[in-house]
Amino acid sequence: MSAALALVGLLVVLLVFYWSAQSLFGMLLGGGPTADLLGFAGHGLLGLLGTFVGFAVAAVGVYAAEAALFEGGDAFRALGTTALAAVAIALVGWIPMVGPVLAVVAWLGVLFYRYDDSWVNAVVVGGVSWLVAFAITGVANVFLGLFGSGLRAVGIPGI
Repeated sequence: MSAALALVGLLVVLLVFYWSAQSLFGMLLGGGPTADLLGFAGHGLLGLLGTFVGFAVAAVGVYAAEAALFEGGDAFRALGTTALAAVAIALVGWIPMVGPVLAVVAWLGVLFYRYDDSWVNAVVVGGVSWLVAFAITGVANVFLGLFGSGLRAVGIPGI
């Protein structure tokens, strides 16, 4: 349980730091608090931090699904699952026209592999983790004013 609390605490700290850095650079550049750093979302140090925060959001989603569906959860297993899923999505998500569909299939394949070789477990863990990550990114984007960058969950397709 302490690893899960540490993961959630880290996520909160990173979200606040990300919002603060984005607001500071946006004001310095005259674009307002929701402006992207230097006008480029995903570039530079802030982009790297945003990717790390997005990875943490996805890991929290997978951990929440794992904890809700199985007896307890393992934060390190959730991090590993998210890392494998991010790689699988990156390998197939770029393909024109079929990339988004292949990304979902690859993501479910990783969940199938990680959760007892059961498609039912993969779909349920995927659905719950998608909902949790969607809620976290939605709250962060609305309340922290991250509209310029659009915080995403790295390792979960479609968010």
